[in-house]
Amino acid sequence: MELTPISPTINLPIKSESVNIDIAPTSQYGKDYDVARITSIIVLQEPLETSQKFLLPKSEELWSPKLTTEDGTQLQFSLDGTNSGALEQLKQTLKEQSDKFLEDPSIDNRTLLTDLQNQVYQLSQYTTEEEVPAGTQLIKFSFAKPIKKNDVGEYVLKNLVPMASFSMQNGSKVHALIAMPFDPFISSDNVEGTWTNPDTNESSIMSETHLDSRTVLSAFWQKDPMLTIKYKY
Repeated sequence: MELTPISPTINLPIKSESVNIDIAPTSQYGKDYDVARITSIIVLQEPLETSQKFLLPKSEELWSPKLTTEDGTQLQFSLDGTNSGALEQLKQTLKEQSDKFLEDPSIDNRTLLTDLQNQVYQLSQYTTEEEVPAGTQLIKFSFAKPIKKNDVGEYVLKNLVPMASFSMQNGSKVHALIAMPFDPFISSDNVEGTWTNPDTNESSIMSETHLDSRTVLSAFWQKDPMLTIKYKY
């Protein structure tokens, strides 16, 4: 899954966001993938006036998602299909409304039918939700995801910054730091990081440095780019 998993149905204005990605070389120890551990710390322009639903999509590539607010409250997501009962009930209601619309194709019945169809779609796409409490201004969201090889043998990580539900404000800032594995060491020749401007689709190379025996990529911007990291051992 390329997008950071947040519901697109809410729109929270952010003041700043820092993204830290630590890549574990699990492919060198018996797995066919590496693992990216991703942590985002988001500061909103203002505290939430009301609680907001925080939805997670169904995905086999979303592991151990956690959300923590500034007072230490941790919302531990469950990916066990907690909305399955509600989805089945909603599908039955949709069937009943469809039958009613066939009998009476009025505008009111069409509106109700469309609304139910949208609700079924949303519940079928998202597996669970948590309430972010009112008053929250700082959010820490973390999860892990596998990094798989492409057809030419490169490991490819893609991640959208900031989260899909958040909107960048004028003057808001985002910083990303990506730490490559150090055992085994990945040299500069074998890694490339880019970020793509969503408005122009123009790509820029991320800055690169070395900390002891580790290659580290970084970027700082005021947009919400797609990060792409390609590397090989």
